[in-house]
Amino acid sequence: MTTLAIQSSGVCMDLYRPCAESVKAQDIITCLKNINRYAGSTRLSVAAHSAFCATLTKYTPQDVSSKDRLYHLMILHDAHEAYTGDVINPCMAALKEIQAMLFGLQNVNIHFCLDVLKTGIDKAIFEAAGVAPPSVLERGLMKKIDNDALDIEMKLFGAGNMPEHLSVYGDWLVNRLKSPEYRADLEAEFEAAINTMIWAKNE
Repeated sequence: MTTLAIQSSGVCMDLYRPCAESVKAQDIITCLKNINRYAGSTRLSVAAHSAFCATLTKYTPQDVSSKDRLYHLMILHDAHEAYTGDVINPCMAALKEIQAMLFGLQNVNIHFCLDVLKTGIDKAIFEAAGVAPPSVLERGLMKKIDNDALDIEMKLFGAGNMPEHLSVYGDWLVNRLKSPEYRADLEAEFEAAINTMIWAKNE
């Protein structure tokens, strides 16, 4: 079994030892446009989700980061999924239950291992993109925005609650996400944002 993940460019990323030189902007664009959220249960790609999260920064009150920097952080927040795929939360919860049943909770947590893997890949991506990694406060804000997007996206399934600070927009955001044209616009925005970053080491 190998830790090398081959990309559409033909470049391999060693997921155990990720490095900036193995990251290519076009690989991230191609992969995240092709991966749909919720294990394919919607036609909302990870690329569109990332741009949607970046859009939500315009409506999120905060004093942690500049709007422009936060926008680009959200564009990149799931970029590691170009290499790991989109592991859905119910899958992780099930794995945690299996771990507890087979090995007990005192053993190494699967969530922790996946987080270490994602952190290493994120570090390589941010270095390749010429973007400073998020601070602790920025990571907390990014998680909040990601959760807001999750709540809005879950309304596509008739579930979830509109985040209070976004309730003024009613179902407008949800209805936009239902539109194939808007999802295509989000993917185009994602690609444009990625291409504005400085990929000096490997493009």
